[in-house]
Amino acid sequence: MTTKSRTKRRPTIGMRHAALATLVGALAFLTAASALATSDAKVDSKLTPTANASTARGKAQLRLKSGKAGKFAVHAGRLAPGHTFDVVVGGVKVGSFQTNAGGGGRKRFSTAPHGSESVLGFDPRGMSVTVRDAQSGDDDLVTDIPDDNPGDGACCLTNGDGETECEDIAADACTTAGGTVAASASCLPDPCAAAPPSTSTVCCTNQTHDDESESECEDEISDAACAAAGGLVVQATSCDPNPCQATPPPNVFACCTGDSGGDSGDRGGDSAESSHGGGLECEVKSADACAADGGTTTAATSCTPDPCNAGSPSGAFIDGAVTF
Repeated sequence: MTTKSRTKRRPTIGMRHAALATLVGALAFLTAASALATSDAKVDSKLTPTANASTARGKAQLRLKSGKAGKFAVHAGRLAPGHTFDVVVGGVKVGSFQTNAGGGGRKRFSTAPHGSESVLGFDPRGMSVTVRDAQSGDDDLVTDIPDDNPGDGACCLTNGDGETECEDIAADACTTAGGTVAASASCLPDPCAAAPPSTSTVCCTNQTHDDESESECEDEISDAACAAAGGLVVQATSCDPNPCQATPPPNVFACCTGDSGGDSGDRGGDSAESSHGGGLECEVKSADACAADGGTTTAATSCTPDPCNAGSPSGAFIDGAVTF
């Protein structure tokens, strides 16, 4: 009987390099993942009624995991029954709902929508949210969604499977993990996505993120391209008619509000909302929305030039209620 000896095959240099590269990539992804706990969002923001609907009530709720997966909902009550209301985020109409016989209604969004939910293709943190009467353009409920992590942003990382994912982490953590810092400040819409344009969504942009600019629509555009343009991905199959433009308020003015300390506007891109040396911010909105936000309405209809600094020649403050 002949006994055959077995020779153990030693790994080649190429095999070692491949294994090392895989290990380094996995460690880099885990390093970034360790920072993700701080980017989870749980925001409950009370909606403030305007003079148009002084008894109305509502709230906006946001739940996000790593800034890229989750739900957003707007709940309203004591509004006019049987009416259609638009949900406006950062000057863009992102959806609408109809109130029941008791004046209640809601609109829900999800990154994985089911049933009546619409696609959540935007990050409302740092933006204004308005419930607006779709027929009259009157703003009935308003709030500003705080940005709980203003220092975080979108980071494109390659996971262990070689796929590129977006994570909402700080720029230095992104660089340390070997990722690419995206130009977008949020993972919604996804600036790292390589998927082709969807036929069920459009990209909505608003240059000033308020009522100073009209919202524009573009279809056949990828989420990544929409993110690069500072847009919001909204569920719609066509840009005709424009699904991004809500019914405008009857009259709008530059509204000066107290500086929120950097917790708003950080994720909205270029905006008419700006911070000033005097601790004021400017945003164009209806006089009713301005009053509900605790702001001061000016005679100006634009935030350019800035009317909120003392002595600004672009518009004087209006004392008391605005009449037309």
